[in-house]
Amino acid sequence: MIKHFAIVVSVIALSVSSAIAGERHSTFIDRALQQAADDQTIFAEFLLGSASVREISAQRALLGRIDEWLASNFGLARATEYPKVAYAEASKIAAVRYSGLTIVSSEVTGSMPRAAPQQMTVAAYVDAEKTVYLPDEWSGRSPAELSVLVHEMVHHMQNLGAIQYECPQQREKLAYAAQDRFLKLLGRDLEGEFEVNPFTVLVRSTCAHCAA
Repeated sequence: MIKHFAIVVSVIALSVSSAIAGERHSTFIDRALQQAADDQTIFAEFLLGSASVREISAQRALLGRIDEWLASNFGLARATEYPKVAYAEASKIAAVRYSGLTIVSSEVTGSMPRAAPQQMTVAAYVDAEKTVYLPDEWSGRSPAELSVLVHEMVHHMQNLGAIQYECPQQREKLAYAAQDRFLKLLGRDLEGEFEVNPFTVLVRSTCAHCAA
């Protein structure tokens, strides 16, 4: 563990020296350093670019840590299997989520950060496929990107646990709560990163909205 921690610290030092100075940047760097000290290095490694979700071992370590964190903090049963992770253009993921072009919309849940349409980061989870869809450019190198995977992992755990809801949109309440708490670990929040406030969560997690 000491050797692993030393590697992470060296990466943090390099990132700090080369990054643009700013309070928001230093906040999550400091939080990443604290996570490394607490032996939660996988989040820090993704934030600082020393791990890639394209590497299966790193991907499994990240999903496993998220699974553990969600089970400990939100009462969800540990996942018996990890979700598949697939990549696609953001426009195609949006089509899957919002238009139901490849699957029925009731099987899809997802999250969308704030961004210009042409740069939009979209993610979705498909129950039947047990698959999280991330955009091609997803790297996990920002608190916002990591939080999107946390959001989708909640849906995977809900799916495996066969948790029943009156409508699919009700699943979003817990997913947003987990996403917000995760962001706060890194000095962020849903409203600041995604312009998602409590009222927005309420609207997106009600069955009336589902039918709209």
